[in-house]
Amino acid sequence: MRTENGKIENRTTLTEYLQLHGMWVGDCTVTHGAHLQLHGTITGDLTVGKGSTATVHGMVSGHLTAIGRVEVAGMVVGRATGGGLTVARGAHVGR
Repeated sequence: MRTENGKIENRTTLTEYLQLHGMWVGDCTVTHGAHLQLHGTITGDLTVGKGSTATVHGMVSGHLTAIGRVEVAGMVVGRATGGGLTVARGAHVGR
């Protein structure tokens, strides 16, 4: 597991286990076998692919597509779609 507290730029895919307390600038795709634990912000869309997982405690400014397993306990500003999506009580999912 890697923990990032700063800003991630010029990257579109996640291929590892990452705990993010900082900011991911742009869109993020979590690939097969990877996991994202988001406590910070993604400024674009988040796509969680088949065989991957994510937990959103922070904020996704764009849309969320949950092909893999995703738990939202924080906020998604845009649409959230997909069969692997769970929204916790008190979480906010827009549009």
